[in-house]
Amino acid sequence: MSKRYLAALVLMLILVFPHAFAAPTPEPTTVPTVDPNAWTDSSLKFVLFQTDETKELFRMKSRLSDMHYFYSNTPEDSIKNDFFDRYTLMAIEQCCERNGLEYRENGVCVDTFNAIVSGNIVDAAATPTPAPSGAAAFRTIYPMNEGGDVTALQQQLMKLGYAFDLNTGESVVFQPGVYDEKMMTALQTYSSLKRIEGLPENQSITPELQTILLNDSEAYVPPTPAPTEAPEKVNKLVAYFTAPTTLFSIQMPTWGVWLVSIGLIVLLTLVLLYFFMPSNDKKNNGKKPSQKRGKAGKISFVIEYNGKKTEYRCDIDHTLKIGRNIGDFPIDTDDLALSGKHCEIYYSGKTLMIRDYSTNGTFVNNKPCNSGEYALHSGDTIKIGNHTLTIMF
Repeated sequence: MSKRYLAALVLMLILVFPHAFAAPTPEPTTVPTVDPNAWTDSSLKFVLFQTDETKELFRMKSRLSDMHYFYSNTPEDSIKNDFFDRYTLMAIEQCCERNGLEYRENGVCVDTFNAIVSGNIVDAAATPTPAPSGAAAFRTIYPMNEGGDVTALQQQLMKLGYAFDLNTGESVVFQPGVYDEKMMTALQTYSSLKRIEGLPENQSITPELQTILLNDSEAYVPPTPAPTEAPEKVNKLVAYFTAPTTLFSIQMPTWGVWLVSIGLIVLLTLVLLYFFMPSNDKKNNGKKPSQKRGKAGKISFVIEYNGKKTEYRCDIDHTLKIGRNIGDFPIDTDDLALSGKHCEIYYSGKTLMIRDYSTNGTFVNNKPCNSGEYALHSGDTIKIGNHTLTIMF
C-alpha cells in the first residue's frame, strides 16, 4: 500500500472516531457533588464526605450503633445526629477493620456504605475468630496509638469489668480509640487478676495479650466481703454512765464522777450561803426571826390616846406588828407621829422583845430603844407617837 493511501486511511479514522485520539481528561481535583438520589451509582468514588450532613449519614450511624461499633461512652447526641465527628470516624474505621471493607479518612465509598447499611457485617460485640496458627492476628499497639483495634480492646475491658485501678479501686474512663494511661492501668489490672503475662517494659500491647483478652468471656466478679456480726445494741445512756473516767488521778465510772461533782456543788453552795448570809440569820441558824421567836402567850395592852383608854388583848404566836400601815393593832391612824411600820413585839425564847423601826423612835419606860431591840417586862410602859401602851402578861 502506498503512503498516499495509508495517510488517507488514517485521516478517515480520525474524522470518524475523533474521541479515540483525544487527550485524556484529567480527573477533577475538587470533590464531586453527589446526587442524593444516586446512592447506588458505583461510578462515584465516594458517597459521603466529612463535610456532609445527610439523612444517609444518619442511617449509617444508626446501623453502626446497632452493631455496637460506637464506643460505650460516646455521647448519645453524637450517635443520633447527622454529622461526621471523631466518634463516627472511629466507628467506621473499626467496622472496616473487622469486616475487611475499604476505609478512607476523607469519606466513605459506595461499596463500604452499602455494606454497612444493608450488608451482613459482624457485630462488634461478637468475639473475633482467632487467626490461624503461625499468623500474626493483631498488630503490636504502642502507647498513644489509635485505631479500631484499640476501641475493641477498650470495649472488652469494660464488658468484662476490668476498667478500674487495682490499687485504688477507682473506675477509669478511656479516651475513645486511644491507648492512653487509663487504658494501660486497666490492662495492668486485667493482667494481675488473671495472673497472665502483662505489658512488657515498653508498655506495648502484644498480639498474644490481645488474643487472650478478646477471647476471654469470664467477667470479673468482685470478692464478697466477709460477713460481720451485727453489733450488740447498747443503751447509750447506760454506756455513758458506766464508761470509765479518771478524776483526780482516780479511775471510776462516769456516774461516780457525777456523784462527786454534785456533792461538791452542794457543799460549795452551803459554804457560800453561810458566809454571805446576814448576821442575824446566822445567829438563828438561817431561820427568820419570826420562825425562831416562838413562845406564844396572852398579852394585855391598855392603850391611851387623846385622854381615852382602850384595852386590847391578844395572843402573840409569832410577831405583833404595830404601825399606821401594817398589822391589826388598834391604834388611831390620825396620829401622824406614828410610822407606817413603827415597831414589832415578839418572843425570843422566853423573853418578850420589842424592836423599833420608826422615825420618831419607840420609848420603853421613857427610855429610847437605841439598840434596836429591847426586853419587855409586865407593867412596862411603851410610848409610840402620841400613843401610850401599858403592857401586862
